[in-house]
Amino acid sequence: MILSVSINAYQYEDLNSHNAKRKVIQWLDNDPMDYQDENGIKHYQYFSELKEEDIIEHCNINNYQFDKYGNPIHQLTL
Repeated sequence: MILSVSINAYQYEDLNSHNAKRKVIQWLDNDPMDYQDENGIKHYQYFSELKEEDIIEHCNINNYQFDKYGNPIHQLTL
């Protein structure tokens, strides 16, 4: 038996729902970016602290795609 599934994939900026975008940001915040300052102290940058343009750029660079609810689907293989 062959099962066929169709999924609409959206880039972050194409999500229409504020809740979906918030869900993406929460997902991204689970893995914050880390960096060291000039004193060698490690800091974390959370996506919820960034401008929307920066979130869009990050998602596009990493080719992240989402369903209409903001769930990541970029790792699906077809």
